[in-house]
Amino acid sequence: MMALIQKLFRDDNGIAISTELVLVMMILVFGVIAGNVSLRDAVNQEVADTGLAINNINQSYSYAGNTIVGVGTVSGSEFADNSDLNDGADAANTAPPGISLTLPAAAGE
Repeated sequence: MMALIQKLFRDDNGIAISTELVLVMMILVFGVIAGNVSLRDAVNQEVADTGLAINNINQSYSYAGNTIVGVGTVSGSEFADNSDLNDGADAANTAPPGISLTLPAAAGE
């Protein structure tokens, strides 16, 4: 029995392979986590951009009247797009809170 324990203790076959496998798996897991974080940020950014675009839609319109002598007159009209309940105080071309719409500066700039 003691000889078997000593034989198992001295046996190192496969140790390098399992260590390498653990390191490779750790690198893959960290890469997947970083990729998912980047994907989450990109999707969040696009949703925020879409929200800003929808918020900045202006439905106002107007047209001037026209008078043709001897025929008649068409009066003008106007409609102003008033703020809705959830419009908020967002300014045009500004990011919502917590979202950055700027690109990082390139190296050397």
